[in-house]
Amino acid sequence: MQAVLAEAQKIILNKSSIELDDHDKAFLCKGLRFAPTPNWSQLVENAEWLNVQQHIRRTEWSAVLGEKNDGDFVLPKKLKIPKFSRPESGKIDEETKTYVEMVCTKLRNIKPLVLKAYRMKNNLSKEQRKSFSKLAKLTEERKIVICRADKDGKIVILNYDDYHAIMTREQQQFEKLDVSVDGSDTYLEKVIKDCNELVVKLHAIGELKDELLLPIIGMKCKNNAYRKVNGASAKYFRCNALAYAYPLFKTHKLTPENLLNVAIKEIPVRLLQSAGNISTSRITSFLEFILKPISAEFCKNCPNEFCQDSRQYIGDLLMWKERLTKKLETAKQKPVFYIVAADVIALYPSLYRDTWTKAL
Repeated sequence: MQAVLAEAQKIILNKSSIELDDHDKAFLCKGLRFAPTPNWSQLVENAEWLNVQQHIRRTEWSAVLGEKNDGDFVLPKKLKIPKFSRPESGKIDEETKTYVEMVCTKLRNIKPLVLKAYRMKNNLSKEQRKSFSKLAKLTEERKIVICRADKDGKIVILNYDDYHAIMTREQQQFEKLDVSVDGSDTYLEKVIKDCNELVVKLHAIGELKDELLLPIIGMKCKNNAYRKVNGASAKYFRCNALAYAYPLFKTHKLTPENLLNVAIKEIPVRLLQSAGNISTSRITSFLEFILKPISAEFCKNCPNEFCQDSRQYIGDLLMWKERLTKKLETAKQKPVFYIVAADVIALYPSLYRDTWTKAL
């Protein structure tokens, strides 16, 4: 327990008015992605069967459609329309059939295992289960907010009022839209309509393939006439969801001593915005589909200057480390590494139009 509490002191930053006991800290040390052993109920069982059915459909359609590697046009996964139905059995290979049967068999027999694990071997102690309920209730009642910080991975706990004040402050950098007359739905419909019209114009002048027209805007072109899709697939193009924003606390920019004494509102923060499952998600995926190969090719150098995000940067570091380790071990030298951190400049808005012309 002492080791866990020592770790908690490093990763938990409590800026709220609540007091955390040792069991609360031990629970939070498991991470914000930790999944407690579920108390198996009919509701849980129905949800899990629904999840496994979706997984099976995706697996079977992926095996049937496949990803081509012969230079043919390949539709990006983000723009593929999910299939409700399942492909014909004769089109599915035996390896996929075996995998699907294994998944179904495991789920059929999982209930007694979960019940036994929940009662006998729960992954949370009795005290930690109380901590889980306590923190969940405080979050649901909007008394506290629990979130993860940036690079150092700290778990930040703050009062909801402070969270709201920080969000209000950070949103002042954006222009506020006046949707009081027509409402946000009408505004979003106009944005979607404008985007769709631009996509249609690209297709009309031959700059957009037929394969992309349907998944981007849900329209088909036949005899120079554009028609919207109907039926189950149409629902994927009726999204009027708004994006949401959340703060990313830059706790790594302060020393441990300063973090203990500084007010939560004085910690540097960057506002992040969601881009998935919103009204313009498919347009965003389409633009990324076009821009990413150009930027990756244009930024090739020695070393490669293209970096999509921090995850890719860390992956490149690990790759270089493995290569250097093998080289030094061959030469019977002791490997020494120096890791540096770098901020990535936002590539797309930082390039001029003539730069893109040269890249194209």
